[in-house]
Amino acid sequence: MKNIRRLFWRIRHDFAVYRKAARMTPKVFVIGINKTGTTSLAEALRILGYDHFSTYFNKRPDIVDWRRKGDYRRLIRWARKFDSFDDGPWNNPDVIEKMDVAFPGSKFILLNRDENEYVKSYLTYFARRPNVKTLKNPDLIIEEFRRHRSWCLEYFTGRDEDFLDLYVKDENAFQRLSLFLDRPFIAMRLPHKNKTTKTGFSV
Repeated sequence: MKNIRRLFWRIRHDFAVYRKAARMTPKVFVIGINKTGTTSLAEALRILGYDHFSTYFNKRPDIVDWRRKGDYRRLIRWARKFDSFDDGPWNNPDVIEKMDVAFPGSKFILLNRDENEYVKSYLTYFARRPNVKTLKNPDLIIEEFRRHRSWCLEYFTGRDEDFLDLYVKDENAFQRLSLFLDRPFIAMRLPHKNKTTKTGFSV
């Protein structure tokens, strides 16, 4: 019964999404990996007026499966309906390439974080989610973090107008974000959302 209710909810949500139109251009893709400040940046984009879509915040983890199935056309169709995006599947290299081609002139934002802080946050967050398949070895976690950053930095080499490498704890992060997106500057620090507590829960 629960699965049936979820299915009908998704059908209604699909119907509502496909009837609407994106409000702003160009599109913005937050391509940092989880636990680098993606939720905080998503909130900042909402403050700046973007109609933001986050796979898990909007309760649509099924969209990750579209990427696993290679259904990029469906992802592109979905992306047409929103202004900005974060987390999976939008931060996967193959999806980044597809969105880059489908939406020329889009903005891509990579998020940086202290590696030790990242590993601690990663392990604490997923410790309370034993059913989620994740890495357990700190060295492998850092390796994945570095590999993703390296790919993004190489892919966007020489494209300063399209790409921003941002450290969310930088006190000037909101200003850099606003300038990059050519949006009015808001005199405040980036909001700190989805903070992982010592118990592993996000607040």
